[in-house]
Amino acid sequence: MSIFKKQESYWASRFEDDDVLVHLPYCKTTSKHSDDTQHQNYIYKPLSADVSHKIKTMSRNTPMAIYTILLTGVQCLLYKYTNENKMIIGIPTMEERKNDLSLSNKVLILKNNIDHAISFKSLFNQVKTRLTEAIQHQRIPFRKMVEHLNVQYDSNHSPLIHTLVSLNEIHPILDEKSVKAATVFHFDLENDFVHLKLLYDEDRYDRDYMVQVAEHLDQLLSVVLNQPDLELSQVDMLSELHRNKLLFDFNDTTVGYPQNKTLHQLFEEQVEQTPDHPAVIFENKQLTYRELNQQSNQLARTLQAQGVQAGQFVGIMAERSLEMIVGLFGILKAGELMFQSIQNIRQIVFTISLRIQK
Repeated sequence: MSIFKKQESYWASRFEDDDVLVHLPYCKTTSKHSDDTQHQNYIYKPLSADVSHKIKTMSRNTPMAIYTILLTGVQCLLYKYTNENKMIIGIPTMEERKNDLSLSNKVLILKNNIDHAISFKSLFNQVKTRLTEAIQHQRIPFRKMVEHLNVQYDSNHSPLIHTLVSLNEIHPILDEKSVKAATVFHFDLENDFVHLKLLYDEDRYDRDYMVQVAEHLDQLLSVVLNQPDLELSQVDMLSELHRNKLLFDFNDTTVGYPQNKTLHQLFEEQVEQTPDHPAVIFENKQLTYRELNQQSNQLARTLQAQGVQAGQFVGIMAERSLEMIVGLFGILKAGELMFQSIQNIRQIVFTISLRIQK
């Protein structure tokens, strides 16, 4: 069998008809540009000192090993964002000698299988194997390589690769005529740090989103490089600072309110201020503050007429509705305690000796 036939057979065995290229979820669904020109921007981020040191130590500072670690990290990140089990992304071809003109294509497609139970260490070994195989079978036209993969092309016949990962020390620079990618994770080794230049299509993503992606990659690597056997499902991409911001800063809903007034008294003050404004909306129906106040007052009087005393339990068995809100305020106005239930009503009646009123 000829070398070409062997390579063709390899790529045919790698892909299935339903395979698709993986990309980060888009921020924007429509482009403001009508042409094929890609409007690219980028953010620049040095990985943390700890992550950079770990990568260089684990790789013994060899570029190919560094690239394999980073390539594995990006695929872990993509899985966390997309939950795709078939991780299919683009990588540049490897020139065996400078300005190697015998390479007809500039991009290889790498496919790895990933799930929530896999560890970084296991995925790294898989990526290492697939990367070696891909490089050994890179001398084949791109269209033949992706014959069984749904790859789109622009009007200039450039393939549209959603995600590309490259390392400056081992890969040639790809121009837009060779390939287009929605995101390019381009790494560079400079001094003691690994630097990330994250290029992105402005028609698909915004800058803040890409900053978040870069931060998440750095945090993910800090976890998996220190705990390589940890299952991917257990990897947290949020830093302590970001977690505290989400849990406490963004969730700080504390507001001042009068300590000597009840909830329904505060509600009645709002009725006086905005009687005809919508107070509660459910599906295509609504009640104004005035209407809600009138109906809840009527219910409160009915409860009192039934002999219900202040401090007694009054239950509401109801789905979400306008009437449920009327019931809640009516019970409060009558001075009773309330609970809402849809399930286990018999157990609740037995526990608190609730009287059932129709």
